[in-house]
Amino acid sequence: MAERIGETKLTAECADNVTREFKDLEALLRYENVKAKRILNLDLAAHSPDWKKTARVSFSDKWYFGGTSVSVEARDDVVGRLRTDLLDVLSGIRPWYWPVNKIDFFFFPVLIYWVLWIALLVYGAWRESKGTLPPPTNSNSPLLQLAFLGFIASLAIGGYTAHRLRRILFPHGTFLIGQEEQRFDTLEKWRWGFGVAVFASVIASLLLLPFV
Repeated sequence: MAERIGETKLTAECADNVTREFKDLEALLRYENVKAKRILNLDLAAHSPDWKKTARVSFSDKWYFGGTSVSVEARDDVVGRLRTDLLDVLSGIRPWYWPVNKIDFFFFPVLIYWVLWIALLVYGAWRESKGTLPPPTNSNSPLLQLAFLGFIASLAIGGYTAHRLRRILFPHGTFLIGQEEQRFDTLEKWRWGFGVAVFASVIASLLLLPFV
């Protein structure tokens, strides 16, 4: 961006709620990046001396707005060349597990709840049309309500647990600067162990399915 636009500033939001500025890439790469002060968001902002050309590239690990965002204001030819340069760089930094980050584990419990609720309504309407629906009683309603609430709670807890596990094992992004490289290598071993365990369990289930 410095070649296409002009002066570039690097700003990092860290885990200790401090925003740090780096004068150049070398200063950023020298940052120790300890866990308590690790980089969460990184902004690269550039502008020409007359401010007629500006660009900003943001990298974030936030689960709700995580990922990469790009904003460029300049002539069409400058935007086109910068876009090509950025795409060449960004296409090579996407993690191999990126499809996992597309799964919304908070949405799944809600989806399951509504599908089951609609299925129960349709089933009840069908039985009522056939005249096979038993008259309502109050003898088991507390147990049914408790079971229903327990089912909803289990969906919510399961979705939250899956979301937290995904956040830990498969973050949106990692800044391989300083000590983060060692943490990334350790987490990569956990990721592969988790993937192999899930794959083995699926294969075992498929092999045992004919005997069940």
